[in-house]
Amino acid sequence: MLAKETALNIVLANLSLVILAVGCASAPPLPEDMSITTPSGYMPKTIANYSGIWEGNWGQQPFKVVIESIDATKAKGIYSWGEWRST
Repeated sequence: MLAKETALNIVLANLSLVILAVGCASAPPLPEDMSITTPSGYMPKTIANYSGIWEGNWGQQPFKVVIESIDATKAKGIYSWGEWRST
């Protein structure tokens, strides 16, 4: 179980590094039926902290990543992107 938890933590940490590297900006809307489930109390904070909405730009393309639910072995999410913006 610990190996799966560590692997998930590594994937989510890499995702957060990408988001931080490209900066925060407004991004496209999300589905109306989207919902975020709060992680259970037994979930380690290092994993539970990834729950929620992350947004930024990949180059000049805005995006959002939503982690709708997360547990020690898997996460369910949405990736949404917008139109390329020229500067």
